[in-house]
This record gives sequence, structure tokens and C-alpha cells, in this order.
Amino acid sequence: MKAVMMGVDKTQNTMGMDLLVFNQNWLRSFKDSISVSYPLESGVECAVKANEFFQILSKMGGEEIEVFISEEGKLILQNQKTVLKMNPVLPDHYNHVLERFKSIDIDSGLEWSSLPKGFVEGFKMCLSSAGVDQRLASMGGIHFEESTVMATDNSRITEYWMEEPATKPFTIPTETSRDLVKILSSIKNIAVAGS
Repeated sequence: MKAVMMGVDKTQNTMGMDLLVFNQNWLRSFKDSISVSYPLESGVECAVKANEFFQILSKMGGEEIEVFISEEGKLILQNQKTVLKMNPVLPDHYNHVLERFKSIDIDSGLEWSSLPKGFVEGFKMCLSSAGVDQRLASMGGIHFEESTVMATDNSRITEYWMEEPATKPFTIPTETSRDLVKILSSIKNIAVAGS
């Protein structure tokens, strides 16, 4: 759940960036800098306000929770002790959010590969030097190219050499990197979209 919350923009409530989207076998979120899709076999098709959902879910404890849509169209979260009903967003808004996901083409054309050896170590080492200016391309995050991981804030530069090369060059924006470091130990594979 924490991984999907990375894709929620807590400061905005426009364009679906404040929602968690149940999309059949996926739980999804997105904001300007990242899109997160987590496999969750629920068969549910709806979207809910992410912060409300996360607060309630965290109070339900670590037990297994069943998720389904009631006959009245409410999202139901149920464990042995609690039944929670939430109103999902209106279908038109949900369909609009799904169109946004389709426009960023998250499900096709991605080639997943194992993280290169040294990825996590390089990521963590370079994070403190990552700049925040998105206009400066690779200086606006942690850049991976071949076996090199690098970051700079225009005052200092940190480089790390991984044991294996990245499949293709990419930059993880600093804002996203700060969220990603919290769940980095659970990530095993990576796919890079775009060029």
C-alpha cells in the first residue's frame, strides 16, 4: 500500500492525482512525476480518495482484508472485525482517470528486468546530492546510465558505479526519489518508459 501511495499527490485534488484506482487486478496511482501500479487481484473497478482510504486501512490492522463492490455501488473493505463502506468517485470521474492512465501507456511496451547489482546502493548514495531543478534534466534527480549512477545539485556531484549496467539511461526525479527510498528494499524489477 505504501508503494501505491507514492503516486498520490496529496496537495492536489484535480485530474485524479489524489485517488487510488482499483482497476481489476491492479491498484494504481499517479501524479506528475510518477505512476505506480501494484498487482492486487480484487476484480474491483472504482476509484477512492487515497488519503481517506489509507487512514482507514491503517486502522484496520495487518489482517487480510477483502475488497469488493456492494449492490449499492459502495466499496467494501472487510476483515474479521470490521466492515467499512466507502463511496467511490462518480463513474464519469473514474473513466476520466482511466483515460489518463491509458494516455501514459502504463501497460504496454514496458520491458521489465531485474534491478542491476548495485542499484540500491548507488541510489541511496547519490540521493543526498540530487538537485531539485527539473529544468536541468539529469541534475533534477538521480541519473542512471550504463553502470554509472550520478546526481548533482550544481554544487557537488556524487557518482557510483554499479556492478551491472542499467538497460537504458533514465533519471528518477528528486521528489520521486525521496518517496522511493522509503520502499526501495521491496523493489526487485524495473521498467523504463520513454526514451
